[in-house]
Amino acid sequence: LPARSDACTPLPKGRGRHAEMTKAARCQVVFESEIGIIHEFIPGRTAEDTDFCISSNHSLAQVAKKVSRLHASAVPAVFHYPSEALIWNFLDSMLRAMKALEAAEGAQRQSAEPSIPHFMAYASLEEEIAFCRDLLTRHDLPIVLAHGDLKPANVMICEADGNVPEETVISLIDFELSGPNYRGYDIMKLFRKQPEEDRRENMRRFLHFYAHEGGVADDAIPGFIHKAVMEAELIEPLTWIEAVTFFALILRVKPERREEWISLAESRWKEYIRSKSQMLRASGGAPKAAYFTKKLLGINVPVMNATMSDPIRGIMITGHNE
Repeated sequence: LPARSDACTPLPKGRGRHAEMTKAARCQVVFESEIGIIHEFIPGRTAEDTDFCISSNHSLAQVAKKVSRLHASAVPAVFHYPSEALIWNFLDSMLRAMKALEAAEGAQRQSAEPSIPHFMAYASLEEEIAFCRDLLTRHDLPIVLAHGDLKPANVMICEADGNVPEETVISLIDFELSGPNYRGYDIMKLFRKQPEEDRRENMRRFLHFYAHEGGVADDAIPGFIHKAVMEAELIEPLTWIEAVTFFALILRVKPERREEWISLAESRWKEYIRSKSQMLRASGGAPKAAYFTKKLLGINVPVMNATMSDPIRGIMITGHNE
C-alpha cells in the first residue's frame, strides 16, 4: 500500500501487514515474497449479480453476514491513518504515477500519436477526484475495515452436492485493496451493476442481514438501513471514478491495448456521469446537476453559482464552479 509521502513513512513490507490483515479476514497465507502472495485455494464458482437478489436469499444473507463481520473487525495498526478512507490514498497514488509517466514520456511523444480521451486526461481526473473528495469528506461517513474491491467477482460460492442452500459456503477473496475505507464503498460495489429498479430493494434486504449480524437492535434496523442506503448511493460516483482512473493509468503503462482500456474506461465514465448527476439532483441541486452533466459530456457551459443541500446533514453547500 503506497504511503502518503508528505505525511508518513512507507507501510511495512513483508509479512507485517498481511499477517494482521489475514488474521482479521481469517484467510491463510500459503506463500509470500516481495513479488507476490498466495492465499489458500478456495473452491467454488465466482458470484454473479443474480446472487445478490432477494430471489437468492440464502447467498445474500451469507455474504451480508460475512461482510458485517469483516467491517466489525479492528483496523490493523500498520495503517497510519485508520480514521481516513484509504481510497483517497489509492487515487492520489494513481494520479502521481500518471503524472510521472506523462512527464517522462512527454519529450518522446510524437505529435502524430492519438490523443487521450478527455475523460482519461490527468487534469479531468484530478478535478473530478477533488470534487468527490470535497463532497464526501463533508459527511461523517463510517470508515471500517473494508474489503476495498467487493465486486461480485471477488465472492466465491461453493455449493454443496444436491444444491442444498444451508450447506453453501461463501468466501471473500482478493484482499489486496483492503484496509480502512468507507463502509458504503464496499456495499455499493456489490450492487452497482444491478438495474436501478431492483438494486435498492436487494440492497435493503442485504442490509437487514448485515445489521442483524452486527447486533443492531430490531427496532433500530429500519433507520440503519435507510441511512446505509443513502450512504452507499452517495458514494457510488466514487466507485466509478476510481475505475476510470485505474484504466487511465493502465493506458499509459500498456498502450498496446489502447482500445480495450478506452472502452472499459468510457463505460465507467458514463456511469460516473449518471450517478454523479443523480446524486446532485437528489441533494436538491437540479440546476447544478444539469451543469455538471453538460460539462462531463464535454459541452461548454458558462460559469455558474449553485447551492446544493446536503442529503444527510441538511446543511447547505454553496460553490462557485468553473
